[in-house]
Amino acid sequence: MRHYQWLIMFYIFLSADAAASLNNQFVYSQKLGTHIETVTSKTKGLRVAKKTPEGYTFIFGGYLNGAPKIFSRTLYIFKDDRLIFINLYADNAANKFGGPQERNKWTYNFYQALTKNLEKNYGSFFSPEESPGANCEDYRFYEKCNDRYYLQGKKKGIGIYIDDSREVGLTYFDIKAVKDLTYGKFLREARRSLVMTQYSEPSEDVKKIQTQRTNIADPNVAMTLKLD
Repeated sequence: MRHYQWLIMFYIFLSADAAASLNNQFVYSQKLGTHIETVTSKTKGLRVAKKTPEGYTFIFGGYLNGAPKIFSRTLYIFKDDRLIFINLYADNAANKFGGPQERNKWTYNFYQALTKNLEKNYGSFFSPEESPGANCEDYRFYEKCNDRYYLQGKKKGIGIYIDDSREVGLTYFDIKAVKDLTYGKFLREARRSLVMTQYSEPSEDVKKIQTQRTNIADPNVAMTLKLD
């Protein structure tokens, strides 16, 4: 009986610990709500997209300190000069693969492992029928897999997504922000900004990162990543 009680207490502790990471504003080494000047002064290799009339600023950069190494690119979104959204892109550059299908397969498998990781850490937040990843099951050629899922705590939300089997990412955002701009709209705006910044002239820090690419990781590594 005592052993059973310990198991219950252990499960409650794990659930509380997982919820706690969504009840603060920290995202690895950054903090949601931070002023834009503070972020830019402490982060190297950033490129700025034009500020929108609605007050959003999109800033694209390299690795976010403290985040899993597989996420080598980062997009910061500010609203009225306050950080509200961080998007981490998995490193699946086309030049690492033998062809589009090989890349799509890796991206698909990475996303599937990421969904299992999310369920492992935040399973108490949703029921089995709401599990992420269902829209991408049984893709024979791993093409055009599109899916997204996010959860909200008291201070921040966490989301994962895959776009056309080519782009896969991990997102953290201020939950108050999605009242004005939904998670799906954030992703579309982030993708548009990413394209804009990728065609702009990269800084020396970004060039250095681009020339130091390592071999592609096993997609199952997504199961072991820390989802803060």
